[in-house]
Amino acid sequence: MYDYHTVYHAHNQYELTVHQAVFQLLVLPSSGGAQRLIDFHVEASVPHDWWTARNTFGAQCIIVSPRHSLAEIKIDVTCHVEQQDINPFDRPLVDPASQWARLQALDFRVEHGTYLRHTALTQCSPGDLPLPEINREAPMIDFIVDLGKTLYEQLQYDAAATDAHTPAAMAWANRRGVCQDFAHVFIGWCRVLGIPARYASGYLSQGHQYRGDGQLHAWAECYLPEDGWVGIDTSNNLLVDHHYIKIAHGRDYYDCSPMTGVLISGGKQVSLHSVSVDMQPNQ
Repeated sequence: MYDYHTVYHAHNQYELTVHQAVFQLLVLPSSGGAQRLIDFHVEASVPHDWWTARNTFGAQCIIVSPRHSLAEIKIDVTCHVEQQDINPFDRPLVDPASQWARLQALDFRVEHGTYLRHTALTQCSPGDLPLPEINREAPMIDFIVDLGKTLYEQLQYDAAATDAHTPAAMAWANRRGVCQDFAHVFIGWCRVLGIPARYASGYLSQGHQYRGDGQLHAWAECYLPEDGWVGIDTSNNLLVDHHYIKIAHGRDYYDCSPMTGVLISGGKQVSLHSVSVDMQPNQ
């Protein structure tokens, strides 16, 4: 068992006075499976009200409503999470042939249609896919690992190459990107193959030299018949384990954006975001 203490910090500055605003923060770790949110605390630099709500995909959001006009706002969300030790390779035995065959079933495709349809951020061309060989006599998890390794080897991690709105096709064409680009490209590949895949956001344990641990992290989750949802972080070439603290999932980044807002104002905005993650084994 592990104890995590996470802090999400946001600092927004505005060129012109904001007369009214409502912010939605999608930064709370979820509870379920091996992970449990123990408690959390919300602080803001201006007088405010806050409450929680669920988004379309069931994730818990924090809504912050400042009581007065403002020129800047700082928001800190501190969380305590318990995470069980996870061995991602400790999986039940499956029948590979039935796994692959299940992908073609109409009821399966209807049930998982949300995560089989491309979005503007995940669209890719089948002709661009450097796919590893598919062995239908081996469990699908083996193929997923090989596919993730292919992407890890061919896409260079470059924090200056893309932004939050860069589509997978562009990141792949330039062979550069950050964790969300790795996730979008991998999701696009899976959807072309008929494997349901979704975008996941969360915190990544710091101090292990993982790529992307200085901000909120992103990875992909694939639905494998007879196996369920499997998380894979292609930017680090890892299956998701107890070092990953999940917040939310959705079709792409837009469904998991950590902070959005509605403002009555004008002019430019500068936003700075950072995270810290402290992990302690709990004996």
